[in-house]
Amino acid sequence: LQAQQKLKQDEAGERERKCLTFTMKRDEGRREDIERRKKETLLEVMQDEKENIVTPERPSSAKKNKKKKKLRNRPDTEFARRMALEAEQDKEIMKIPPRTGGTIQVDLSSRTRLPARESRRMEEEMWMKKVEEGRRRENNVEKNDTVMSFREFNVKAVNFIKCGDYRSAENVLTEGLRQFPRNLDLISNLTVVWLRLEEWKKAVDTCNMAVKLLTPEVDENKVRRGKIYCRRSAALYKLDRFEEALTDLDLALRALPEDPKIRLDRDNLKNMIDSMK
Repeated sequence: LQAQQKLKQDEAGERERKCLTFTMKRDEGRREDIERRKKETLLEVMQDEKENIVTPERPSSAKKNKKKKKLRNRPDTEFARRMALEAEQDKEIMKIPPRTGGTIQVDLSSRTRLPARESRRMEEEMWMKKVEEGRRRENNVEKNDTVMSFREFNVKAVNFIKCGDYRSAENVLTEGLRQFPRNLDLISNLTVVWLRLEEWKKAVDTCNMAVKLLTPEVDENKVRRGKIYCRRSAALYKLDRFEEALTDLDLALRALPEDPKIRLDRDNLKNMIDSMK
């Protein structure tokens, strides 16, 4: 059976090759015939033009018959004229020298390293100005040789937070905590920065540091404890750790029982967890 199938495949392949060869020969013959007709028609036109130039006298009856014959063959003559005109145009085109190479000057955007758009130039300049201001602030923090107190670090960080420059605030607070590692004000503001930057894991870790410093639980630190618990709850919620977030809201409500917003958030979260069970 395999031999028969192979034989059939060979026969089919041979038929396809024969058909392809026949088609190619037929098309080649057609092209040769078209080229031959073009040349013959072109020669006739050239001969007619030569006769018109040599014998301009009044045509006789034989010439009239010849003119009628020309009128019958006018479509081929027009075709030949067009072909001759195209051939002359091709020759003229071939005489045109190729375009020489050159350099195109393209201005790149300093922000994206893509071709700059003239319509976006003002936006690009404003963006780069903000970037330079941020870098300048970072350099001022890094290169400041004078010893700063934790209050100065805290004031700088709060100003950056108010301006929305959270990365600069992070740099200030990080440098401040390097010098004052147990300062609660710096740690508390850093939790705010992590939440604004959506660094949820870092926010949870920083809140844990603050909770350790707020032990033991006394009336003097209950407001801070309530805020830290709320921030840690928000970060845990974003990490899909809903049970732990609910526990922190309970702790915050125990520290600040009169706060209606904490109570509302706690009830909403509890209802959501109950609906998921």
